[in-house]
Amino acid sequence: MKTIILFLLTIFILVGPKSFAQQNPEKQKLDYLNDIEKHRKMKSGGAVLTVLGSLCMFGGAALFRDSGSGEGLGLFVVGMGGVCSGIPIMAYGAYNQKKYERKLQGELNVRINSTSQGTGLTLSYRF
Repeated sequence: MKTIILFLLTIFILVGPKSFAQQNPEKQKLDYLNDIEKHRKMKSGGAVLTVLGSLCMFGGAALFRDSGSGEGLGLFVVGMGGVCSGIPIMAYGAYNQKKYERKLQGELNVRINSTSQGTGLTLSYRF
């Protein structure tokens, strides 16, 4: 029994510091900030695509109604494509932006703190 405990303790001592040493919270925060910025741009790009697509769609419909030309129909189809692609891009960007903002805030954190006074475990939860 003592050998098993000694073996497990040795494994923990050898593996434990390596797994904690590989965590870099500053790099992880920087990655989350980059992801937030990327999805914010995606959200605003989707909004621009939706607005320009709707303008092309209404302009094409008006042009097609007045003259019955193929240009109006083409402009309507291009506008419809812009609206149909802009809405999902905007929704995907907004969803992921919020997801990475929550990860950046950290809803549940568990840390092992080691100071000169001793070692402790910190557990925090954000509402």
